[in-house]
Amino acid sequence: MKSIIILCLVAVATANLSTDSGKSLETPCPPENLFGETEAQDCCSNPDSCVEDATSRIVDASKVDVYDEFLKYANEYLTRSYEYFFLAAQFGTYTKDRPGFEKLLNGLSDSAWNKGIDMIKQMAKRGIPHKFVLNKDVENIMSSANVTEMAAMAKAADIEKNLLIKANDIHRHHSHASLTASPSCGYDGSLSHYIAEEIMESKVDTVRQLTGYTNQLKRLFKQDPKLYPLSVFMFDQTLQ
Repeated sequence: MKSIIILCLVAVATANLSTDSGKSLETPCPPENLFGETEAQDCCSNPDSCVEDATSRIVDASKVDVYDEFLKYANEYLTRSYEYFFLAAQFGTYTKDRPGFEKLLNGLSDSAWNKGIDMIKQMAKRGIPHKFVLNKDVENIMSSANVTEMAAMAKAADIEKNLLIKANDIHRHHSHASLTASPSCGYDGSLSHYIAEEIMESKVDTVRQLTGYTNQLKRLFKQDPKLYPLSVFMFDQTLQ
């Protein structure tokens, strides 16, 4: 009995919806009292006039590419991920077996890749299409096979420090920009919060760690160059 009553109620509700305003549920035309009579008639008479202009942007990026620097910054993370990967591969060979260095650099590679993808998703949330364009000042990937442990660590510290500096500049733009000034109409509180919380805080710790490792290696070499190979071997053990 209950099932019969439920079926009847569903049938009545469906009939009321399909006959409301004389339109079917399949009709994409908006109600005239919501969008205005002119807009509703145009949309129904000419579907081509219904432009898909709905967007999730909160910043007008039609005049000024306010997110370009952030997009380039995300692309640099992907590039640096490959560079870390190549550096890590050099310490996983028979001639230069340094599993600790390899693990550290592979971790940096994975972290850079995941963060780059996450930043692209941040732009997608705002309806900004991604562009795989790098800054001209980004160095080429270092692929030399003759890289020492100290040079690799110093290179990683330099990369992370440059990424931190750029994050600070981009954060300044999106947190202090003026909405009334067309050259800097990129104020985005949510994005500036993301940069501060998800990028800069962890990046400060990474820079501190890598610079500390670099200074330790320099100190070991300075104390006794003859024992430096053994010192590097012991240092590598601590990184595993």
